[in-house]
Amino acid sequence: MGIEPERLEMFNMSSSQAPAFAQAVEEMTRRALEMGPSPLKRDVGNEDAA
Repeated sequence: MGIEPERLEMFNMSSSQAPAFAQAVEEMTRRALEMGPSPLKRDVGNEDAA
């Protein structure tokens, strides 16, 4: 599909694992910011593309 494996990860945790959830969110946010815009995101400024 053209998406990097680093952009997608599944986490299994219970509702009692709030610190683990917060850590997972922080990690995925850091990765997304480092990788930049998704290659699947349409070019908003060019609606005729595709």
